[in-house]
Amino acid sequence: MMNIVVNVVLVIILFAIIAMLIVSWKLSSLVVAPKTSDPDKCYIDEIELGKIDKDNYERTYNREDFKVQSDYGYTLSGTYIPKNKDSSLKNQPDKVVIIVHGYTFCQYGSVKYVDIFRNLGFHCVIYDHRNHGYSDKATTTMGFYEAHDLKQISDWVREKLGADTIIGTHGESMGAATVMMNAALDEKLAFVIEDCGYSNLGDQLAYNMKKFYHLPRFPFLYMASVISKLRGGIYFHQVIPKNEIAKCEKIPMLFIHGEIDDFVPSYMVNEVYEAKKGYRSKKTFANATHAESYWNNQTEYRLEVEEFLKEINIL
Repeated sequence: MMNIVVNVVLVIILFAIIAMLIVSWKLSSLVVAPKTSDPDKCYIDEIELGKIDKDNYERTYNREDFKVQSDYGYTLSGTYIPKNKDSSLKNQPDKVVIIVHGYTFCQYGSVKYVDIFRNLGFHCVIYDHRNHGYSDKATTTMGFYEAHDLKQISDWVREKLGADTIIGTHGESMGAATVMMNAALDEKLAFVIEDCGYSNLGDQLAYNMKKFYHLPRFPFLYMASVISKLRGGIYFHQVIPKNEIAKCEKIPMLFIHGEIDDFVPSYMVNEVYEAKKGYRSKKTFANATHAESYWNNQTEYRLEVEEFLKEINIL
């Protein structure tokens, strides 16, 4: 009888372990192998939503498509968009903003921000993360290797326009985490603007695990982290943007977040803001959910960016 009980218990334990491994594998897939948007469909969708002016994008912008070979063996696809040909800006040094899209999306999600910067005399660069859009397939790492890719995009800009080119970054969601992580890799950056980025990947995942799947942090987050690493990705504790920006005292930063963000909780903007040493500014929007601060507050958002750039003497 005792042997039967022991065997039943062992079977239950075995099934529980298998179930936890399956759940953790699926959670890791959301990080390292998410289902990403088809870029051609994204382009059409953004036009239909009014976030891309097709005539501007295809005729006015004088776009230049480019490719950058990553140090990690894949090709990144991007687009260079020159500034407006305003005579009052001709004699200014070249200024470039690299606009970085979010999780599962593509470079077309960055187009809505382009005119903010073009109208201020910036050339703009948009590109697809690894495993997104027109870039090559690879594991997604939620900002870790993406930050290194962004450094290579910045190096491409400097090679194209000159080593003294003024370069800043703007990122949305995972792109915001990427620009914060990247700041610790590129001391030449003139500024960073992050919009709705997470302060700590593990905390953000735990928040959404509880919200969407009613799963506790332990053991699933830790098992998923190990599985993600084994699948060619990263441990989740390798992506803590607030720790990286703490190293970047000399780079001015603007932190933006929607107060009703239900994907990256709004308290995270306070964590990254408090971690930043040196010049910093923060703006939250009461009516914005995740990644909607600009779209719901276009005039105020533009003015906030312009004021920030004036304060740090970029304009």
